[in-house]
Amino acid sequence: MEKLRAWCESCRGQVEPRCLLGTAVGYIRNQWVRLSRFLEYAAMDLTNNETTLTTCHKMGIDPRAYLRDTLRRLLAGEKDLSVLLPESYAARVAAVTAKAEAATTAVAA
Repeated sequence: MEKLRAWCESCRGQVEPRCLLGTAVGYIRNQWVRLSRFLEYAAMDLTNNETTLTTCHKMGIDPRAYLRDTLRRLLAGEKDLSVLLPESYAARVAAVTAKAEAATTAVAA
């Protein structure tokens, strides 16, 4: 992936942006974070064909809870895409669960 990214950067200024190759390189550069996300999360497939709901299922996330949380955040004005992604939601849920488990353990002790 780093070789692909380096190649795309090397094409910058050498390829007409409106030709087919220039359009493809521009897309890769503009969507790099989304295209490379699968490297950070092994449960994600290298495809853009799956829906958000399928991603939630693969990550063990309740899709309805994820959508409720995402819509609540959007309505509150959230603009950072990374905060709205299923993997960010999963991390927040895991943190809340771990905190609750720690509190329960502390009370029992």
